[in-house]
Amino acid sequence: MRKWIIAALFVFIITIISLGLPEPTAAPASMLPTPEALAAASPMPTSTPTPAATPTPEIWTFPKGTIIAGKDVGGLTPEHAIRRVESAIAPFLLPLRVVAGEETTILYPEELGIRLSAADIVAQAQDAIKRSAADRPYHFPIQLSLDRETIADVVVRLAAEVRRPPLLTIDPQHQTFVITPGVELDIDASIERLIGRLQSPDANRRVTLPTRIVEDTLPPSEEQILTALQPLIESFDGVIGIYASDLKGNRLFSYNANTIFSGASTMKIAILLQSYLSLERFTRQQITWMEEMIVNSDNKLSNNLLVAIGKAEHGSANPLLGLRAMHETLRRLGLTHTYMLAPYESVGSSIDPDSLDIPENKGEPPYTKPDPYLQTTPAEMARLVLQIGQCANGHGLLLEYYSQMTAERCEEILALMERAGDRSKIVAGVPEGVRVAHKSGWIDDTRADVGIVGSGDEALIFAIWIWSDEYDEYIPESISDPLIASIARTLYSAFHPTMIAGTEGNGP
Repeated sequence: MRKWIIAALFVFIITIISLGLPEPTAAPASMLPTPEALAAASPMPTSTPTPAATPTPEIWTFPKGTIIAGKDVGGLTPEHAIRRVESAIAPFLLPLRVVAGEETTILYPEELGIRLSAADIVAQAQDAIKRSAADRPYHFPIQLSLDRETIADVVVRLAAEVRRPPLLTIDPQHQTFVITPGVELDIDASIERLIGRLQSPDANRRVTLPTRIVEDTLPPSEEQILTALQPLIESFDGVIGIYASDLKGNRLFSYNANTIFSGASTMKIAILLQSYLSLERFTRQQITWMEEMIVNSDNKLSNNLLVAIGKAEHGSANPLLGLRAMHETLRRLGLTHTYMLAPYESVGSSIDPDSLDIPENKGEPPYTKPDPYLQTTPAEMARLVLQIGQCANGHGLLLEYYSQMTAERCEEILALMERAGDRSKIVAGVPEGVRVAHKSGWIDDTRADVGIVGSGDEALIFAIWIWSDEYDEYIPESISDPLIASIARTLYSAFHPTMIAGTEGNGP
């Protein structure tokens, strides 16, 4: 129905319009414009220029296959490449946990002089590619700039914090010295290990710097040695005299070392030395005498050597002349309280003390009751052995004073002393295998042992005497020998302490 109404209205409107409009009429010819007028009145048509298209700017990207810091940035703009490179360098910028000994320290890259910027890395790569202008893949690994001097300074600072010096203490049970090792940073190896970890992209930012065990320590003082020896000294009812030095003659320990004791058979060292000074060549018999004198401490054969010395020096087979020659040698070597006035086991045959330059004083306290014919001190007998040891090493007074002495002849003396038969005193107190060139001596109230312990320039000189008149007949060997051995053990350990096991840090 609605459609019919709309159609009717449309027809009605068209009809009204057609009835109201007049018929068009033609204009007079005089009123029509001429062609010339039309041409003059009408403007000439002009062409409209076509606007130029705006060029789209070209976006620069990295060539296909380009690798920066291990990341593929081919086809990426520098801005996108920066974000990708940032993830690659992130591990290098993390703090480093450094373990050095028992110390743990956190180090930041800035402290170690490390500077890394993803923007700088990408910009450098872009610049290199543009300058190259080659259409190919590029590879730009991380160029980590390390300040070695700064890293070294950091390691040295850590080393000062880590260092723990070795500790020398006394084992009270054995009266010996023990050393607890110290520790120090291995600076050169630590620098290399730290640089290696800094250059590694591993996310494990932990490094253990290598340490090493420190065993060297200053030798104990004389007070420390005396503290270690005190229980032994207090256990003996008598006088103990001790002297120790190195082969340079440096005193290491002295206790009653200038007290005068009986020389006993230790004086056979002086007889042996004088034999080498007075006798240019030895007969087979004389060699046997020397061996028996040192190895078995034979007194009679010792006297035979004194006879041979007297004959060689003064043309008379008189043992007293041999003793005079030996006395002159001892004085020349600086031994003032050491002398032997009579041969061993002799009766009524001796040198008049007034004919020799024997000091009137009786040495230093505490005093013993020394044999009036045969005396020495621990310090002086140690000095005599020292001269032989230095000569064997190619220097010293024996070589300076006596043209007939050579290092080889002095070494022969030590080799013979090494064969001394008494193994229960100094020899028993030092580790098995350590060379001991020595001579012991004993009489009723005195026990002694003196010699070189060890070899070469590291050798030590020990002179140990004990005296007591508190026993009915003589000092029992069950008391004297273990005591001297224990003293030697303490002295040896003072300069060769027992090492307590330590560990060396070399973790990753």
